Amino acid sequence: MNFFTLGVALLTCLPVFPQDKSTRHEYTLFRTRDGFRVVVDSGSGFEVIAKGLEDLKPLPAVRFKGGVEITINRMEIRADEVDYHWDTGEIEPFGNVHLKPVNP
Repeated sequence: MNFFTLGVALLTCLPVFPQDKSTRHEYTLFRTRDGFRVVVDSGSGFEVIAKGLEDLKPLPAVRFKGGVEITINRMEIRADEVDYHWDTGEIEPFGNVHLKPVNP
């Protein structure tokens, strides 16, 4: 009887657990004289300038390399390398890292 009650409780709570959602990101990649410029079309004002980039498969992430400058939500991040995770929006800077607010 206790297993039945536990099973019913778990089934009623099932919709409460978060479901996996695939996040689709629209972005525009520009090739510049010195490297790349990436603008993410999510309305967040996310823009990256880097000398190189590398896809980190199988992760949904990209590694920006070489004097990386990221502007997001009126904040500028400068680093030697940055891993950006498309699914979570997490930014992992490596090397010399500097943060600076951007004037509106």
